Amino acid sequence: MRIGLTWLVFLSLMDPGVVSKAQTNDWENQYTTRVNTEIPAVPLVSYVSFEKALEGDLEQSAYHHSLNGIWKFHWIAHPKERPLDFYRSDADLSDWDNVEVPSNWQMLGYGKPIYTNITYPFEKNPPFIAGENGNGVGSYYREFSIPDSWNGHEVFLRFDGVESAFYVWVNGQKVGYAQDSRTIVSFNVSKYLRQGSNKLAVQVFRWSDGSYLEDQDFWRLSGIYRNVYLVARPKVYLEECFATTTFEKSYEDAVLELELSLRNSSATSLKKGIIEVELYDAGGEPVRLQGESVTKIPILERGKCFEIQLPLQVEKPLKWTDETPNLYTVMIKVLDTKNKVVDQVSFKTGFRQIEIRGREIFINNHPIIIKGINRHEHNPVTGHYITRDQMEKEVRLLKQLNINTVRNSHYPASPYFYNLCDQYGIYVIDEANVESHGMRYGEASLAKDPSWEKAHVERMVAMVEQNKNHPSIIMWSLGNEAGNGVNMVAMEAASKVIDHSRPTHYHFSTEPIVGDIWGGGVLKNGKKQGWGRYHTVADLIQIAQMDLDRPFITNEYSHAMGNACGNLKEYVEVFEQYPGISGGCIWDWVDQGILKKTEDGTSYYAYGGDFGDTPNDLNFCLNGILFSDLSLSPKAYEVKHCYQNVDFEWVEGSEGSIKVTNKYTFSNLSQFNIEWELLREGRKIQGGAFPTIEVRPGESAQVPFPESVLNVNAHPKGEYLLNIAVKLRKNECWAPKDFMVAEAQLTLSPWIAGPQESDREYNVNYDENETQILVSSEYLQLGFDKEQGIISSFQIQGIEILDQGPKLNIWRAPTDNDGCYTNLWRQSSGRAAHQWVQTGYDQALLQVESVQVNTVSEEQLIIKVAGALKSEANSVLATTEQTYMISGDGTIQLSTLFTTAQKNLPVLPRLGYEIQLKPGFDQMSWYGRGPHENYIDRNSSALLGIYKGSVSAQFVNYPVPQENGIFQEPLLFKGIYQFTNTPVGFHDYISPGSQFCFAHKAWMGCPGYMRLL
Repeated sequence: MRIGLTWLVFLSLMDPGVVSKAQTNDWENQYTTRVNTEIPAVPLVSYVSFEKALEGDLEQSAYHHSLNGIWKFHWIAHPKERPLDFYRSDADLSDWDNVEVPSNWQMLGYGKPIYTNITYPFEKNPPFIAGENGNGVGSYYREFSIPDSWNGHEVFLRFDGVESAFYVWVNGQKVGYAQDSRTIVSFNVSKYLRQGSNKLAVQVFRWSDGSYLEDQDFWRLSGIYRNVYLVARPKVYLEECFATTTFEKSYEDAVLELELSLRNSSATSLKKGIIEVELYDAGGEPVRLQGESVTKIPILERGKCFEIQLPLQVEKPLKWTDETPNLYTVMIKVLDTKNKVVDQVSFKTGFRQIEIRGREIFINNHPIIIKGINRHEHNPVTGHYITRDQMEKEVRLLKQLNINTVRNSHYPASPYFYNLCDQYGIYVIDEANVESHGMRYGEASLAKDPSWEKAHVERMVAMVEQNKNHPSIIMWSLGNEAGNGVNMVAMEAASKVIDHSRPTHYHFSTEPIVGDIWGGGVLKNGKKQGWGRYHTVADLIQIAQMDLDRPFITNEYSHAMGNACGNLKEYVEVFEQYPGISGGCIWDWVDQGILKKTEDGTSYYAYGGDFGDTPNDLNFCLNGILFSDLSLSPKAYEVKHCYQNVDFEWVEGSEGSIKVTNKYTFSNLSQFNIEWELLREGRKIQGGAFPTIEVRPGESAQVPFPESVLNVNAHPKGEYLLNIAVKLRKNECWAPKDFMVAEAQLTLSPWIAGPQESDREYNVNYDENETQILVSSEYLQLGFDKEQGIISSFQIQGIEILDQGPKLNIWRAPTDNDGCYTNLWRQSSGRAAHQWVQTGYDQALLQVESVQVNTVSEEQLIIKVAGALKSEANSVLATTEQTYMISGDGTIQLSTLFTTAQKNLPVLPRLGYEIQLKPGFDQMSWYGRGPHENYIDRNSSALLGIYKGSVSAQFVNYPVPQENGIFQEPLLFKGIYQFTNTPVGFHDYISPGSQFCFAHKAWMGCPGYMRLL
């Protein structure tokens, strides 16, 4: 039965030169990966009580003992300086520090974090570790006692995660060695234990030969960073339990197939007994099983295993999907001939069948679309140590943002995370801890080197073996950016030996072909390309139309670094329209900033280089749709909207019907309340709820308007909008009743462009001299600077509104994906920001050539400004003709003809006007898109409405300063001046479709300063 073990033994026998090739140090030898460890397996624990077994929390078992807590700790920068005898029982460690475990020692002040994406933080010379960063070693020590009730049991020491390689001693005796930072390592320590106090020593190396396969895009941290604990198992215990589920043709009844392995580690033979299997539903009620649920155990010799496969029929089980995460508890008991329980284990399962049909991925007979995210494990204070509370918060946020899939990037997650995905309903692409990006993809790639086959395959086997019972996992990924070659073929073959129920995944489409599902490659930017991601929308459409023989997902897309995620809507439309594209995963979930303080105590989120770390990739670790503290960025709201599963649109030619489309795969819309609001120019005038709407998954239906809305729509006066919200009908584990899962806004009658009519007309006059034009009426006083070609003063009834403007502007702060500032990541001639600066956009100034003023009527005059926009090097970038039509009531209509003067200029960062308001306008309201920041290519989630707030509240604090705070389609803007007893406001009326937008910044030293763009 132990197919994983059989495979590993086969691998070790493949190369007769293993011994001769061995290196001096275990941590610099790709052949030495695990010494005296248990074969990877489902991390089972025995339970004393039925109730605890039904609950299934291993930490609540009487046979689980946590070793988390305070440990003695010693750190040095180089292996040659490490203590060599600290594990001895008589060692004096009184002067060692105390640290909390789990933790990363860099987060506690030992050594420094290093952030690098591709470049190894050590000299590239596999399998050796050398270089200016040394190779820090952390030595850990603690004492523990085991309960008397554990006497006569096998005791295992488990580490859920240690970075990167480590040795273990118990009571002065060497137990073993292991690497692979992201899977569970288990040691049988029974023979090393004694009554009373036991002494445990662990020595961890920051880097090892295994680090060549752990070149992920994240902070390089070290230590015992996941749970460490002891478990006790009886001498005869269930060593392995693997459950798979398949449905019969109608997908109603199912078969639960169990593969069990019973081990006898006692000194005597087991004189028969039985294995009893029970199944319980979520309410704790037993479920009838048809088949051999009770199996007789033959005489089992000491040291031997009894293996059996049990196909059990279940009638009409509730299915597990992301929308219906119905879980059952499998309870397995071993009883002796006297019917006494020898061992009792349990685990959760779900009835879920995965199939590939042509180019689509099916779950339980329905094609799915992956609306996913890539997730690193990160906490800004604790590094790679993630608490249960944080994991639960993350999973709730995933559900609330309509994200149905997590790609573990690029390593298996903490074990508890899978439990949550099972419970809440999140699909998981589980990815092996294999990335060797720093070796690149040519002949030096470790994927092509047979001497690294064992190291590759063991990581795949460990992941599959420990996680295979989780219904949330829908595919096994071979890794990321690890090249392609014989070792990837071997990894895939190993996974198929263990688990044939799930497909495999990889993003290389080159020979040798691996992966049942491709996550990248095929082509990029319209050209053939074998491994890339971040395809354009056009690429995906072209791939969809190609004759591929397997599903395709874009496992990394919509790079969310800084102010990003434009045209997400168009990507999702491709997922939904083309069956050949089964979705994708945004890069990525949360910013990997580390909380740090300046000398004066100001907190900020640090990135690569902020710790003096080299090499580093600066802020390329800040790619999340969430900020480092898990707060939502504006990008997150767009993701929620684009990933939502209900759409509304007008029915063409109907007399007031709405088409409702249910994009859920398994849920009827009758499960939700659907409410509506009627807005007139942003203000609610009516509201109500639709009757229960029955729309089956994947189908559409027409729903009539509420009659009161039809009456208003027959005689519209002003802009009318219909807002629709889909809300939870009952409490869910991830959100309360009435939580909104989808929303839409439909236009009944459009906004009428132009300013509102004034109550009266004011005659306008002007005076002109060599430097300025002074315009005045009873209501307005305006100064126009002829040298600069801009308004220099704008007073309404004696109150100054402007500091300066409108001023023609082609510049904005670059975003991260533009290339940002000259000292940040990927500054090269290929990046937009570099091209802009080289062209002179950042310092462009308007040179005025002529200013003319003419009276149109008693109430209006025109000022025309002709000029040239020049770079700092005096190169003419464009010619301009600006026309200001000024009315006595304060209305200004500005039109501009902008003509580029050179061919092949880079795309402009921005074209518009900048208006600087007088300090004191620190409050604002607007009728436009909101309430969060939005842009022309990222505004689906920002509905038209009336919003208000302080100027400073509109600032989006991206960790690297960049363009932020834009709001699209403001039809009416109002700034409120707070420096008088009675607030005075002014309005801008803006024509829709004019691409006008405004931004707000809280400028240093002047918090009430507002700037309109």
